[in-house]
Amino acid sequence: MRRQHLSREDRASLRDAIGTEPHILAWAAGVDGVVVATGEWLAHLNAGWRAWPWEQVLSGGWRPDPGVLYWRTVDGGGECRFEAPGDLPAVFRERVLASTLLSATMDLDGGSLTLTARRKPGGSGLATWLASASGRVNLEDPETAARVVAWTDDLRAEYGF
Repeated sequence: MRRQHLSREDRASLRDAIGTEPHILAWAAGVDGVVVATGEWLAHLNAGWRAWPWEQVLSGGWRPDPGVLYWRTVDGGGECRFEAPGDLPAVFRERVLASTLLSATMDLDGGSLTLTARRKPGGSGLATWLASASGRVNLEDPETAARVVAWTDDLRAEYGF
């Protein structure tokens, strides 16, 4: 069986979008465009490329019925339906896990607060800390914001990143 490749045109436009030659780990064409997983990026082609470094992909996964890969990023998210996703769901999961150093959740009145430390897969240096809230927890509330800062400082000191 001959392995299909991303078209030359799509590969060139992806290279332009991410600024480097893509090392493609998996890709699939679906109803809602093309999704590519590289060593350092998740990219979605649908009326132009949108690309996120893995450390900015907060969560996501594969829903086998109806065959949807979905993701949530620091600036929104997306999804794409596939009939034949190949290795893309497994590679997606591995890359998200590879970029996650720590995730901790604190229950609060009306919801929860999650802090996640992320870094480029295989990278070194300081981590990027991201806060997310669920339920009625509001990150813009001064008391919640102060709690996020204090908790981040505590975790950073404890884990050293």
